[in-house]
Order: sequence, then structure tokens, then C-alpha cells
Amino acid sequence: DVRGCAHEVIDREGLAWAIPAWDCIIAAESGWDPGALRLDSNGFYSRGLAQINDQYHAWRWAGRRWDNPEDNVSVAIDVWRDAGGSWWPWSTAKGCGLR
Repeated sequence: DVRGCAHEVIDREGLAWAIPAWDCIIAAESGWDPGALRLDSNGFYSRGLAQINDQYHAWRWAGRRWDNPEDNVSVAIDVWRDAGGSWWPWSTAKGCGLR
């Protein structure tokens, strides 16, 4: 179960309180499709559940698979933490009521 896997990662990272926010982001970004791959207008791909953009985060995939739900959510959490615990890296955040 993709959602259950994502929730396990989020919980393991101490972010169980943010599961509803991650659920909204992932649903809006990929529709819970771990194989989601989108070519953005900037010519770079956004990949996986959280649609991590290669222009800024390609280096994060070293030793990880973007289409693996556990890896994708782990990378998304890294991106979120690097943004100071902010949702601004995801264009869908506003629609989820997040900042």
C-alpha cells in the first residue's frame, strides 16, 4: 500500500503530525502514483509521489530510486527540512492551505 508506506516514513521521521499535509501534497502532485513523471516547462522532470524537481534536487537521488515510495517521501522530507519546514517547494501547497 503506497499510502501506508508513505505514512510509515513520515512517522519514522517524527512528522506524524504532518501526515494530513503530506497526504494533500502527494495527492495534488502525483495522485499517489509512485511512477508519476512530469516534464516541466523549465525542461526538467519532476518525479514520483512528491514530484521532486530535477533542476534543484537531482543530486538527492544518489543511491535512491525516485519511483520507490519510501525513497521519494524521504527525499521530500529532506527538501521540506532544507526549506526550513516550509511547504514553498511545492506549487500545490497553497491549494492544501499550507505555506
